[in-house]
Amino acid sequence: MTQAISRRTALLGGMGVIAAAAAMLIEVPAKAGALSAQLDVTDGPMPSQLPEGFTDAAGMQAEYAEALDAWPFEHPDGPVAARSVSIIDDEDGYWEVGSGTARMHSEWAGATAAAAYFSFGEGDMGTSQKHLAALVSAYQSPIVRAVTDDPENIYLRMVVEPAQLRNDFGPLVDFYDLA
Repeated sequence: MTQAISRRTALLGGMGVIAAAAAMLIEVPAKAGALSAQLDVTDGPMPSQLPEGFTDAAGMQAEYAEALDAWPFEHPDGPVAARSVSIIDDEDGYWEVGSGTARMHSEWAGATAAAAYFSFGEGDMGTSQKHLAALVSAYQSPIVRAVTDDPENIYLRMVVEPAQLRNDFGPLVDFYDLA
């Protein structure tokens, strides 16, 4: 029992670390205070020139659209659903270059994980496995690897593989908050 509890605790703790890392990669708005030394910003509007490595709302939206156009994987809810996502919460914010691509992948992965889980719940193992295989292929793609720092594939090992190999959807459900 102790061994099972410690494994579960380690799994949940690891998933928490992955979720925190994913949240940082998905949207990293840089606030004026954090960049004030680099930008020499005082109170007032942000400067028109962005610091190197950052983009504005229009740039993030363009990255998202470009990544979506280049995305080789089918969206489980169809192409219209993929284009209907509103990715900008703060029109005046600044994001790291790559945040639009990371956000596109995150939205797609969440929809694909949900499709896998709900297909499994309906007893459609073939469709569920197809969606899980798409998650693995996408995660290993150059598009995702360009915006994700997970060289040991912790996400695949701890979140996707339990569902794919043992029909254990608990980690996937927890990671994507599907329950």
